[in-house]
Formats: sequence, structure tokens, C-alpha cells
Amino acid sequence: PIFTKEDQVGTLGELLVLEQILIYYNSKECLGFWKAPEGKDDLHDFEGDTVNLEIKTSSTVPRKFYVDNLDQMDEKIIYPKSLIIIFVKLIPGKEITLPVIVNRIRKLCSEIGNSVEFEDILEKRGYNNNEEDIYSQNQFNLEGFDWHLVNDETPIHTSKDLIQEFDAVVSLKQTINPNKINFQEIARPEDWMEIINQLQNNM
Repeated sequence: PIFTKEDQVGTLGELLVLEQILIYYNSKECLGFWKAPEGKDDLHDFEGDTVNLEIKTSSTVPRKFYVDNLDQMDEKIIYPKSLIIIFVKLIPGKEITLPVIVNRIRKLCSEIGNSVEFEDILEKRGYNNNEEDIYSQNQFNLEGFDWHLVNDETPIHTSKDLIQEFDAVVSLKQTINPNKINFQEIARPEDWMEIINQLQNNM
């Protein structure tokens, strides 16, 4: 298959966030925020007018997520925009698979005439309709969403923390314990609207 399990879980997290954006702001503009499928860089999954969103998804306990790029959590790179981490927490279950979420978003996109655009973006992300039986083997329930506004106190390394760089080092991957980060639960529709308002600069 094109997707590894890690790819599938990461894409599932992005799509679960996209679904919430479409639910609370069902506009053709929404798909334009989702930048991960473009593959231009590996910094942030969603880019808006005044905020970028980086989606981190965990399907295992104890919880952890990965940061593959030292610039990813350096909010000053995108200043004056802000950077928010959205942490998607999955647990074993039967309710959610990648094809289930894809079909739910297809329905939302059909309501606003964005079906063709969504299929194109989904294909760029690596999703293959012929492999949906494989994707469906990974089944989850959604425990919830958390968010964190990245700042100078966020305990994740960035390039500025490097004392010395070595040409032989191609990349540095960090494994993050989310329990050590000041995450807040996204519990209400108002929480999503606050994030969406920053994406579309409707303050």
C-alpha cells in the first residue's frame, strides 16, 4: 500500500480536524487551509491568515507524538502569525476508520460544491480509493482534541537550541510527551470557532 500505518494515522488526524472546520465553517475556502497534501514543506498542516495549525495524532497509550523538523515548532518563523498544535487523541475502537472519515467529508464537500477539489487534494495526500479495505483495518474511537498555542515556553527544541550544527546530521527527530505540554481541551463549538476565526482572519 501507498500509506504506511503511520501515514494513515497522521492523515486521519488531519481529516478529523478538517471535518470540524467544515462543520463549523462550511465554505469552499476551507479546503484551501489544508496544506499538508501539497508537500511543499513539512512545517504545518493547515495555514490560515493569522494562524497555522500543526496536527499531531496519537493512537497509542502512553501518548506521544513526533517532531521531525526543528523549524516546525519555531513560531517566530511564521511571525506575525501564531502557531497552534492540535493534538488528536485516538483510542482502540470501531467507530472511526480512514474511509469512514473520508466519506463524511465527501458529504460535507458535496453540500458546498467542493467534491472534485477534495478528491484531488486527497489523491495528493496519497489516499488511494482502491486500498480502502486496507485502510479500514485500522479502527479507532476518538477520545478528543487538545490544543496548545506555541510560545517561548513550549518545551520542544527548535533550531535556535542547537549549539553546533554538523553537516553529517540530515535531520533530528524528537519524541514528545504531551503530558509535559500545557494542552487545553477543545470541548465546545466556541473553541473551534475561535480557531476557525483565526484561519479566516475574521476576528
